[in-house]
Amino acid sequence: MLPPLLLTLSALTLTHVHAQVPDPPGLGFGPTYLMPRTSSYLIGYSTTLRVPRYPGTSEGLAVVWPGINTDARPTNLVQTIVGAERARRSSCLGKATGQQWCAFTSTNIGITQQKSGKGIPVEEGTDLFITYKYDETTKQFTQTLSIDGKEVSRQSLAVGKGTRFNTAVEVQRGFSGTIAAHSADPGFPGSLRVGRGIVASEPVTADGGKVWTVDEILIPDSKYGSARAAASPPKAS
Repeated sequence: MLPPLLLTLSALTLTHVHAQVPDPPGLGFGPTYLMPRTSSYLIGYSTTLRVPRYPGTSEGLAVVWPGINTDARPTNLVQTIVGAERARRSSCLGKATGQQWCAFTSTNIGITQQKSGKGIPVEEGTDLFITYKYDETTKQFTQTLSIDGKEVSRQSLAVGKGTRFNTAVEVQRGFSGTIAAHSADPGFPGSLRVGRGIVASEPVTADGGKVWTVDEILIPDSKYGSARAAASPPKAS
């Protein structure tokens, strides 16, 4: 039996993307982060996606997603999405307005069908916590989308085992515009809290503070004494 893999990304942020795509069936992608297909399979994935600034266009379709391809042929794609224009109209049913995106769980079945969970309007800067988990018993992938610790969208489908992780900025149907990068935060290192005994590489940035990388974090042994049990809450009279 092939060993399962668990994948975790602490954060997923965007770089600057400009795309111009012809009318249907036009399809285009910005820069992607893609792992090759594994001879094993993926049983889980989690990340935080920060919602970018809304694109300055009212045409076409634009979506941002992290996803897992499965071993089905043609492949299925488990992909929680944050979408603009046509994507928000179809998935948020008119509830997303102005500069709001629509965030929703979704699965692309082959190349002809897409099944989506509940859509919710989200603002620029919102952190979307996304998890994908494969159940060995039911053979289903369960996606969850949470905001501030509250689950807002969920979907479970049997679509095969995960074989590859990738992210994409995807545009279709005549979209022409810019998916903007996040603003730089050069003061980010000063916001970190490093506990006693922790040894970590210095945060480094190659783009002025939009994306930060910490190569290594070493956590020492921890010793704990016996803890006193919390007092029981008073019984209701």
